[in-house]
Amino acid sequence: MDSAYIEILDTNKELRKELENEIAENKLKDKKLKSLSRELEICYRTLSHQDSTILAHEDEIESLKSEIKSLKQRLHKALQDLQQKGDVSTAQDIHILRLEDKVDQLKKRIREITDKKLFGSQINSSLMALPDILRNIGTALDQVENYIDGVDTTFNPKNTLNGIRISLTTVRGHMQRHAQDAINLQGQLNTAHNLLNNANRQINNFFNDMANVRNECLRRAQLLTIAYNNEANERRRWWQIAQERQTNGQRMAFRKQNRINILVREKAVLQILARRRKAEETWQNLIGHGYLIDTKNGRQGN
Repeated sequence: MDSAYIEILDTNKELRKELENEIAENKLKDKKLKSLSRELEICYRTLSHQDSTILAHEDEIESLKSEIKSLKQRLHKALQDLQQKGDVSTAQDIHILRLEDKVDQLKKRIREITDKKLFGSQINSSLMALPDILRNIGTALDQVENYIDGVDTTFNPKNTLNGIRISLTTVRGHMQRHAQDAINLQGQLNTAHNLLNNANRQINNFFNDMANVRNECLRRAQLLTIAYNNEANERRRWWQIAQERQTNGQRMAFRKQNRINILVREKAVLQILARRRKAEETWQNLIGHGYLIDTKNGRQGN
């Protein structure tokens, strides 16, 4: 068999093995990317449903925004690695692992943020204090009324009125703080809503990037499949060529052997004809020299 053909077969085997390995790796990476996409979808839903309960500080939300930006940048890096040629499998695996870590961190931060209700707890505690103060004021007013009506004159009404005055000042302070808290809370809610919208847009962009990565993986898998089919077709073609060469070689050997046999028979015939011609020439020479006549006369004399 032709050495060039054997070398092509060996090369095709190696290419086929590399092709199968790369297809398997791409399937695994595609599964990981799908898993990351599902995790981010869960994060997106969590953020959407917790829109009315996220009351954390602004730096917490900024940190979440930074995490999403970092995750997006790492996704772009992974996409670039997938588009590069050469030995980039290890780099791709590292990027995917980092993306998984970032998704886990993002989920953890979202849980931490949604669990915090600092402002709500402060407002609830303040609202719980106001009814007690108002009840105390009502009780003090009843005492003053009883003093005026002469029902109970055992206490100094000035002290009671001073207490009412202090309580009203306390209520006024509570109301002012509540109003300011409401203003601050509204501003923080607006900021958080805007940041949440930005985060949602970035997550949507991330989903689009993930879809692009998946499409790129599918495209590469299709190209690898086409290359594999072309390699198989080329291998069959070379096999047919080798079979045709072998058949032609056998035919040529058969024709050569037939030609050799014919030449051998022709040689034998020519050798016989040459010996006969030589005998005839010898006979003619003997006749020409009178050898036969002299021999006959000698026999008669005897």
